[in-house]
Amino acid sequence: MFTGDDRLRPFCGAAFDAEEVALRVGHRHPARAVGLAMILILGRAQRLQPLDLLRRRIVKASTIVGIAFALLPWITLGFLTPVVFAFAAVLRRSWLLGLAATAYIIPVVGMFALAETDPRYGWCITIALVVGGLHAALVAPSVARTVRSDQRSDPLIALAQAARDDIAADPVLTAMVERRERRRLAREIVERDPALADDLFIGQPGHGDRFDDGGLIDVNRVDVFLLATLPGFDPDMAARVGVARERFDGLRSTADLVVHADVPPEVADQLADQLLFRPLHDVPPGT
Repeated sequence: MFTGDDRLRPFCGAAFDAEEVALRVGHRHPARAVGLAMILILGRAQRLQPLDLLRRRIVKASTIVGIAFALLPWITLGFLTPVVFAFAAVLRRSWLLGLAATAYIIPVVGMFALAETDPRYGWCITIALVVGGLHAALVAPSVARTVRSDQRSDPLIALAQAARDDIAADPVLTAMVERRERRRLAREIVERDPALADDLFIGQPGHGDRFDDGGLIDVNRVDVFLLATLPGFDPDMAARVGVARERFDGLRSTADLVVHADVPPEVADQLADQLLFRPLHDVPPGT
């Protein structure tokens, strides 16, 4: 995937979180933020993609409609069976269901017109309640599927899907996501196999044909002049970092940059995802 070295295989199976990167791209590129905003207004969850949240709501709503459709003839003792099938006939545009709705009108009328002692009254209840209830239970799944399909074809949902697809295919977003995943992979290699990290020169630009670590910078190993080229840094700030890492035998976090090298907190926070703080004397795992 990234190199032919077999030692990399344990690190090459993780997925990345594209949602947060998409949010960053949307804020940095106002033109693309319009489509992103269309997606965001469709849901309230921060860690669940809003369009997927809306789809779940559609599935939930269609399930409720299907259950209500199946239970209504039983709840109303068969009196609303014709109404239930009339609704299904209109929803599914089915003349057969319309014919069934018309047929169920006959026993319902009989239930109103006949006396309870009349034997035909019992047959009317049986047809409207039992037969109609079982029939509704059989038709309910198709009604739910129709409701789900109609909701998914809504123009707003189609627009949101198109906007998300457009953002996902954006080359800037794709590049950012790939670099973020490479940084994640590189950090995992550093944590699990420091010797391999040394061989790959992770966090140390300027070593020729090196492993692509997504632009990580090892604060404790790179030249001070390279630190000065980082966004928000200047030569004086980089020099203070160099002095601090020598004095404390390496820095361990962005907090050390702020405390020991007087780096502004906003600069340290901005670079947190790019900076790496490897100990100067890594101890291989298991030793």
